[in-house]
Amino acid sequence: MYSRDGIMMSTPPEYIEKDSGYTYTHVNTELLEAILNLVGKENLLINSINKRETVYPSRVVYSISEKISEVVELLKRSGEMSVKALFQTSKSRTEVIATFVAVLELCKVGSVIISGIEEDMMIEYTNSGQHAEIVDFTAEVYDGEA
Repeated sequence: MYSRDGIMMSTPPEYIEKDSGYTYTHVNTELLEAILNLVGKENLLINSINKRETVYPSRVVYSISEKISEVVELLKRSGEMSVKALFQTSKSRTEVIATFVAVLELCKVGSVIISGIEEDMMIEYTNSGQHAEIVDFTAEVYDGEA
């Protein structure tokens, strides 16, 4: 075994004499064509690189009027529930927003009352019957039917 600079080899390296003469001859146009081919291929590579397409997630739309109806039905069945539990029924951020807007609209017309503080907030259905009007109104405003 032969070792040189910490590298192990089976035999010592064989030294090749330097050849100072360049034997291949070029025609002037050959070099120019080679350079132009390289530039052309570079442009082809740059243009062919598949640019990252912008991908948008599919839009999930929750109808506010349907969400109002869902909240009212849920509150009719349970009578009263914690606000936290109401929002935990939502499966996505978009649905949480739709639920929030629905609760705001129901509070505005007096169909629900929210009471308590911070963690202990409760929402109660008042049975005022005004939610039917708000469902029709929100269908026009939020769902773009108007």
